[in-house]
Amino acid sequence: MERIKRLSYGYKNVEAYIKKVLLSFIAAAILPLLICPSFS
Repeated sequence: MERIKRLSYGYKNVEAYIKKVLLSFIAAAILPLLICPSFS
């Protein structure tokens, strides 16, 4: 039982980590587009 809890907790951590990576990747892709017009 304890092992299952630990596994599900680890899976939630992985899910949150993937979401953070995706969000940071999207932000890294969009931010330059938002900043570039102000420089031109």
